[in-house]
Amino acid sequence: MIEEEIYFNPFPGLRAFEEDEEYLFFGREKQIDDLLDKLEQPHFLAVIGTSGSGKSSLVKSGLLPSLHSGFIRGVGKGWRIGVFRPGDNPIGNLAACLCSDEFITDEAEDDGFNLQPMIESVLRRSDDGIANVVDQFLNKLPENILLVADQFEELFRFSKYEKTSHKGTRDSVLFINLLLAAIKDRKRRIYIVFTMRSDFLGNCTEFRGFPEAINIGQYLIPRMTREEIKLAITGPVAVSGSEISSQLVTMFLNEVGDNPDQLPILQHALMRTCDYWSENTDHEIPIGIADYEAVGRMELALSNHADEAYNELDEDQKIICATLFKTLTESGTTSGGVRRPTKLSELCKILELEKQVLIPVIDVFRERGRSFLMPPLEIELTADSVIDISHESLMRVWLRLVKWFKEETDSSEIYLGICNAAALNEVGKAGLYHDPELQIALKWKEVYSPSELWANRYNSSYHQAMTFLAESKHQFELEIKQKELAEQKKKRRARLFTLFLSLAFLLSVFFAWEAIQEKKSAVKSQGIALIATEAAKKSAENAKKSEHHAKLKALEAMKAKKLADKAEKNAKAEAKIANRMTGVARRKELEAIESSKAAKESEENAVKERSKALQSQKNAEDSEKETERLKNLADARYAAILALKKLDNKETDEGVALAISAQENTIKNKGEERVDVIYEALSKSLNESGKAQLTLDNDFGLRKVVSHPNKNTIAHLNENAQITFVELTADNRLKEILAQELKEVTTFCYSTDGQFLVSCYKDNSIALFDLESNGIPLTQLDKVNIPVDIKEIKSLAKNRFMISSASGISFYQIENNALKESAVSPILKTGVKTIASNGNGSLIAYSYSNVLEVNRFSNSTLNALKKIEFKHLITSLELSIYKNMLVVGMSNGTIRLIDFNSSLEITTDITLSNHSSKITGLKLVQNLKETLLLSSSLDNTVGIVTIDDVLNKVKDAQKGSKLKGHNLWINDISLSFDKKHFFTVSEDKTIRFWFIDPNDIVNILKENKE
Repeated sequence: MIEEEIYFNPFPGLRAFEEDEEYLFFGREKQIDDLLDKLEQPHFLAVIGTSGSGKSSLVKSGLLPSLHSGFIRGVGKGWRIGVFRPGDNPIGNLAACLCSDEFITDEAEDDGFNLQPMIESVLRRSDDGIANVVDQFLNKLPENILLVADQFEELFRFSKYEKTSHKGTRDSVLFINLLLAAIKDRKRRIYIVFTMRSDFLGNCTEFRGFPEAINIGQYLIPRMTREEIKLAITGPVAVSGSEISSQLVTMFLNEVGDNPDQLPILQHALMRTCDYWSENTDHEIPIGIADYEAVGRMELALSNHADEAYNELDEDQKIICATLFKTLTESGTTSGGVRRPTKLSELCKILELEKQVLIPVIDVFRERGRSFLMPPLEIELTADSVIDISHESLMRVWLRLVKWFKEETDSSEIYLGICNAAALNEVGKAGLYHDPELQIALKWKEVYSPSELWANRYNSSYHQAMTFLAESKHQFELEIKQKELAEQKKKRRARLFTLFLSLAFLLSVFFAWEAIQEKKSAVKSQGIALIATEAAKKSAENAKKSEHHAKLKALEAMKAKKLADKAEKNAKAEAKIANRMTGVARRKELEAIESSKAAKESEENAVKERSKALQSQKNAEDSEKETERLKNLADARYAAILALKKLDNKETDEGVALAISAQENTIKNKGEERVDVIYEALSKSLNESGKAQLTLDNDFGLRKVVSHPNKNTIAHLNENAQITFVELTADNRLKEILAQELKEVTTFCYSTDGQFLVSCYKDNSIALFDLESNGIPLTQLDKVNIPVDIKEIKSLAKNRFMISSASGISFYQIENNALKESAVSPILKTGVKTIASNGNGSLIAYSYSNVLEVNRFSNSTLNALKKIEFKHLITSLELSIYKNMLVVGMSNGTIRLIDFNSSLEITTDITLSNHSSKITGLKLVQNLKETLLLSSSLDNTVGIVTIDDVLNKVKDAQKGSKLKGHNLWINDISLSFDKKHFFTVSEDKTIRFWFIDPNDIVNILKENKE
């Protein structure tokens, strides 16, 4: 048996093995020997491999301990070893390494001087700088000197920055020359080792003499063989004092495959599996497949683990987290991005945050057992601390970071495009920006508000680029204004011309009148009048033509404006990628019980013996029938397991038929109506067959779903603050009734009588809507402002409500179609997030962080009853309507069932581990047949557990059914008023309904089959 106090987790996760962990480093023995042979003659070794091939671990936990043990021929055990990273100051970091305790003697330390600036100055004087430092400051150390430059590819990023910044310095060239000169100096026995990603090998040709050295001392890390990987798994487990099942080892070996990130992902999955096994399993049992599957397997273990850390942050911290990880990544080669280690002080400037605000976010991702960010948590962060992502695999496997990295790449590409255009404009080779480039650039600036510090990481021409963009905008606005002035000028000319013609017409009329009055000049005046009339007509026609021409120009301007508006629109982000987890076949649960009885008595009591024989025969027949019944039940379960396999292999018709026969045979043989594996097979059959419309799509991810208390109407809320009403029709189809947009909605609920809807908003107000006439459209009756941050609202009996907020819980009720504050005194508890009540409102429960309190609600008073602390953050609560049962969901995927007696003393406390990620919703289904617990989770699954079986400790009752259908996180769950269905909403933009009774699923499958 493994004692709790001596067990430890032997796997480091994402980070590399360190030198003092060489006793846990297995499977690389041959490669370590190869490294020693390679290093012996040239004094130089370039350890090169793909991302995730274990370069740093091989050097730190393999090569360095072997050197100290004297395994390199003719050199001895005396070694002074310094490990550093080039970063954005390669010579400064090399100087800091040479100033470490490994090299500086006690006498030098007693001088009280800061030697680093002096050593850096010596390094910069000549290519022999390292040898000069050894002579002047290290007292010509008699031991061998080894300098290890880890993550050497950082030098190429720094070299690129030197070229684009135009500062005239080339520290990268000097750094390479220092290394090349040091390995040629055999007198001082200086050795150089560095690790580098293989996709940067071509960058080495930038430096003269460097490719020749690499050709001599290059070691390309080979892929580990199956036996080596097996030893890397079983060796550390044996050292830790535990055991691992051979089936799990085989599963790991099969799943490693050709994944380029295989080693860090494997190490992380092993670490998570061991942690889960240690916390949830009897240590007498070997680490097994169930522990591995509970953490999401290699496929999702890392992404789920990172999401758990992310979900511990509040909303403001999540925004900081996204910007932080974007800052720590940058575009690399064709194989993906690379890390960008950054000092904490620089991060604070780029993110425009104080250190005390940023450090708590960083600490969440560098806790023990996570190691997503470096340095480890035990190292206190200072302004000079370098923050770095522990491994590139996180950038490719964590789905959230993949999205952030793409956003950062797109942003940097737009900025670099502006810089290039500005540079060409400066030398007269290109003009200012015009649409659509201008509108794209302006939209980018508005959304990202790029700072100079951020921009200088990609190109130092920030001011030139912003000036160019401002001039382009000014020129664009000027052109628009000029076009408008030209149009106005044309209109004024047309009006003046029309006025002139009108005056000419009036004059002609006047002259005509004068001609009539003067009889002597009648003929002459009449001719003049006719000529004037013709001129007026022509002028009028010309005026109409001018007006028509002006209208055409106005239409052209309107079309141009529409095109400009259209150019401002941006494409929506790509749909999230998610992977569906495969189903796991259940074991055969029951074995047939055979029994037979035989009895023989003496011949003297023949009658009695015959009677006994007849009774024995009857018992045997009954036993045979029971055996046959149990066998049939076992066969039914096995048929369900086969059905799941068939459905996984897309053999849908066969799978559906097996699932139906499994349920019918179970009922026929008087088995339980609900058998977990059969119900799971039936639900999957309904999903895969496509014979029922189970989902309804939305344009946005869905956040919350609430069922109407008196009819099959559901309301759900999407991430665009839009509430949609959906009806479940009699033919089992989801039909949208109305989508009503209520700006900035955070949460909502129905009143207990179903007459009203109460909606909460981001501005801390609540509104009351009338639903009496189907609620279509919503009619607002009242609105109340609350001076707190609203988190959640729950309905109590008699049209009362309780609202959780940052300051606690307050109570409201509906009176005369208006919201009124209840007489019940508020509960003042800072940070209340999750609340629940039973159906009649006699009990309420609420949590803040990982602390839970239960209160009795009576008239206008509250009596505190219980206060319970949990190990993990509480994310969801549910109180039973008929019993004093409380269900608590937590951030790690576990669920606690707590049952109270009449005196509200805890009688039962059971932990269920049915999910691998945060619980987002819980619902209890209580009817005459059974009591069920429904749960939703961020692991994309729905869990169903029979509570009575759990309380009665029925074998395997805690496993329940695990249903799959959504492609992304399930954010909420709700029960229909008739308790025949339940509904789930997901990040994949769908609402979905499920059948609770397996017999209902059979009927639908058979009807559609007919």
